[in-house]
Amino acid sequence: MPARIPGIQHWRMPYSSSTSGKQRGRWLMFGDTRRSSAFIDLHVWPPQPIVIDNEYVVTFDILPDGRMVVCSMLTDPVTEYAIRVHPHGWPNDRSVGPAQAIPLPVPDGIYDVVTIGDRVVVYDWLIDQKKAPETHLVYVLENGRFVPAVGLPPVQSFDSGYFSHQTHANGKVVLEPGRDVLIWDGNGYELEDGVFGPRWELAAAGGGLGSWTSALWGSGFFYRSNGKVMYARWLEDPVPVLPDADNVMYLAPGPDNSICITHGQNRKSLIGRVWYPEDGSYIPIRRTDLGYGPSALSSAMNWSDKTERIYFGLTTTIPVSALSGLKRTRPRGDGYRVRKA
Repeated sequence: MPARIPGIQHWRMPYSSSTSGKQRGRWLMFGDTRRSSAFIDLHVWPPQPIVIDNEYVVTFDILPDGRMVVCSMLTDPVTEYAIRVHPHGWPNDRSVGPAQAIPLPVPDGIYDVVTIGDRVVVYDWLIDQKKAPETHLVYVLENGRFVPAVGLPPVQSFDSGYFSHQTHANGKVVLEPGRDVLIWDGNGYELEDGVFGPRWELAAAGGGLGSWTSALWGSGFFYRSNGKVMYARWLEDPVPVLPDADNVMYLAPGPDNSICITHGQNRKSLIGRVWYPEDGSYIPIRRTDLGYGPSALSSAMNWSDKTERIYFGLTTTIPVSALSGLKRTRPRGDGYRVRKA
């Protein structure tokens, strides 16, 4: 049933970067020890990695007009991290490069970049614990330079880890075209007339909540908080769901109105599940279903409606039709079936 994604095993060191596995829209990106980057178009099967030599991409997002915004460094000669806005069609068409490299607000930060509507927003998501918490900042690109965002509070909640660094809950949720939610310090903010305003009370714990760990559902969305799955309802308090799901690493939309969920280490060898909130059932996916060894883990699970395949991590895929051959679990407890807000 499982298949190796063509081309990846022939590329250099696909597991080597902590930035690997970022997914935005149709694109899945992974890095290669700061030498180069590669993208996979999830809308094409069989995919072939598009290798970007001499540009190490840390993170990226896509503007509504199709331009790709990347936080990257050139590797020959080595340059500092900067924001580069690539033209529509990149990375498929690399005949035209970015117009300019826009310096980051603070050179020594570790940044994420998101597009909020048609605005480019960067924030530092990981800083040395010796620095004060208020150094976690958000910036908006205006007239070719970054200025501090208006309306966001100082960060109050942190996770420790990542080599004596501290992180905080941040990211992005796309509710509909042109309407994005910035997750900042564990709550959701929307941008209006240049000012961020609080719109969603999420109380998201854990710095691991990122822009790739949420999934839209009805007028709300599921998100990850301290390894648990929560559901945010408009103008209501968030509610916990999937009570047996611990150490959740990743959330993403799945086929037939399902949610793809990836688990961390699990004594039952559970890699993930395809969960159908409307009726509460889910299909558990275990290491043996994918041919993984006892210690193998998959940090992400993505579905492509164009190819009707589910992608596990960076190397393995199955057709959606294969799910019918796996056993479906139908629990009766609260939290498995979720009404659309």
